[in-house]
Amino acid sequence: MWAVGWGKDGKSLAWGYTNAPGADGFKPFEQTLRLDEFLPGDPPKPENFIRHVRADGAYSIKVDDFFNFTVSENGKPLYKHKSRSDRLYSVSFPTR
Repeated sequence: MWAVGWGKDGKSLAWGYTNAPGADGFKPFEQTLRLDEFLPGDPPKPENFIRHVRADGAYSIKVDDFFNFTVSENGKPLYKHKSRSDRLYSVSFPTR
């Protein structure tokens, strides 16, 4: 997966699996999922999704390297994630 975005409506998720950036420099969204219905959604419109949400109030995510990221609260580390097998390509908080 090369792209991920949270729906601005708070009820959907978009992702893409093509490793080729578009004119905007981002990898394309290709699929959506309606989280409230847990069903495939309409074709994604990039303007309806937010990418790379790395902070939400007191909480933040820092990508440490290709295999690890840390979640912090008010700058204090809470959780360190280590990938078990593959590189991490994207991390994000859900939007509210």
